[in-house]
Amino acid sequence: MGPNAVALGLTVIAVAAATVLLGMAWEGRLSSGWLWQRWAVLIAVALTGVWLGHRMAHHVSVARLRQMICVLLVLSGVMLALGALR
Repeated sequence: MGPNAVALGLTVIAVAAATVLLGMAWEGRLSSGWLWQRWAVLIAVALTGVWLGHRMAHHVSVARLRQMICVLLVLSGVMLALGALR
């Protein structure tokens, strides 16, 4: 993974964030102060995740990295399912 992978990861985050923000602006939901605080925290978490993932990719075997990604995806799916059931 070289600089292009990092650039791609950051680009995906930026495009996703811009898409959501444009959709919310279209609906007129961007006037809340807590919304901007949440966005700042979430963007910081996302950028930290990209940075950590890039560093881990150089220090962890491919098989172990795949296992870790699968565990994170399963946990994410469980959290989404539990949120939907509430």
